[in-house]
Order: sequence, then C-alpha cells, then structure tokens
Amino acid sequence: MHAPHVPAAPRRRALHRLLGLAAAPWAAAGTTQAATAVPAFTAAGIVLLQDGALLRERLGDIDQLHLYLDALGEAAGQALAPLFPGRPAGGFVVVALRPGGARRLWLDFEPELPPALQARLQPALASVAPPPVRDGLVVAALQASLWRGRLPTRPAPAPTEWREAAARQAERLEVAALVDRVWPP
Repeated sequence: MHAPHVPAAPRRRALHRLLGLAAAPWAAAGTTQAATAVPAFTAAGIVLLQDGALLRERLGDIDQLHLYLDALGEAAGQALAPLFPGRPAGGFVVVALRPGGARRLWLDFEPELPPALQARLQPALASVAPPPVRDGLVVAALQASLWRGRLPTRPAPAPTEWREAAARQAERLEVAALVDRVWPP
C-alpha cells in the first residue's frame, strides 16, 4: 500500500507548521542576506585622526564621537542589508565635523565602491545627527568591512580627494589643514 503523493510545497508547509516555523528559511522576508549570512557592513574599529585632548576640548565628551561613529556603522549596515552581497571591500568611513552641525563624509574603500553603492550609503550616513562641536574641526574614521572584505593594512584613511590635495602641496599637511583644503571653513 502506497502513501498518497503530496506535492513538495504542501509537505514543506505542513512540516513548518509542525515545527512552528512560519516560512522556509530560504524565503525569509525576501532577503538574500538571511540566506547567505554574509554581513553587509562590519565595523572593525575607530580611528581618531587628531589628539585626544584636542577632541575632548572640541567635543566636551569624546564618548559622543564614539557613539556617533557607532551610529554611522548601524546606518550603513541598515542601508546595505537588503542588497545582494556585493563585491567585498575594506576601508574607512571618514567624517569631518564643524560647529553648527556641519559635516563632510568620505568613503575610502579598496576596491573603490561603485557609484550606485556610494549613492546608497551617503544619504544613510548623512541622516545620522553628529555630536555638537564647540570650536574648530573634528576628524575621525570608522574602519569597516563590506561583505567580509579585507580590512586595510594602512593605519589611517586617505580618501582620493585628500591624496589629490596633498599632492598639490609642497609641504606635508596635518589632517586638519588637509581637510580645510578640501572642505574650506
């Protein structure tokens, strides 16, 4: 005596009901991220590009900068999570802050991120409110990996715009002077 043939889909639904599962894991919310388990964005560390005492003077509480950089990482992760895993990359999200909420962001990744991916990340990062800056310029970076990309071996970021500005100078510039060249006060 043979058991009646039941098509695969109803058998899976019956099994999932029995196990208390709402849906098959490969159909989870339509995201490929869940199926591949490759994190879209992983923050690996914070790089302070200025002296700690100067940062405390300009921010009041340096922990505010850490919280802001963590929030940038969260925003980047949320912006990239719905995407199919892209080409792995490693690098930095670089930020410069000025009084009044003014800020500038650079994406310094290897390989360079495609324009469409940059266009997706920039508004997500810009949506994060920066900490208040009392005076002067604050520059820092979040070291990160996209889709398990290799982290950079260099200790600090060097966005293309910075490298181009530095190449036009006869003398070596401090980070704040370099940022002032590419983003005048």
